[in-house]
Amino acid sequence: MARRGRKPGPRGPYKSDIMDPDVLGGGGIRLRQHRMAKRWTVEITAEKASVSPGTISTIENGGGYSPETLMKLAKAFKTTVGALFDVDPAKGGEALWPLWNQADAAERQRIIDYARGVVKGKK
Repeated sequence: MARRGRKPGPRGPYKSDIMDPDVLGGGGIRLRQHRMAKRWTVEITAEKASVSPGTISTIENGGGYSPETLMKLAKAFKTTVGALFDVDPAKGGEALWPLWNQADAAERQRIIDYARGVVKGKK
């Protein structure tokens, strides 16, 4: 039975901005986007980065982080610290990053070599 006089909750698929994957964490980090792109839970992300689940939640909810934590996260996601801020794996670069993440070392080198050829060709 529905309660009377109660205001309806927020509209849309998310109960709050905290749950919205488009909302950036502290300092503009895209941790939630990277985590969701890999379909990792907070616990899995924490385990792979060797940090606590509370640290992941704090960052995703706008809290601070140390340079050491950023390095651990970048290593866990097999990316760079810069990509944690600049690249939304669900939007920008959607064609490249999933391929890059699946590639082995030799395939990554081929991707780099090809990209260099494309950029040189623009000059």
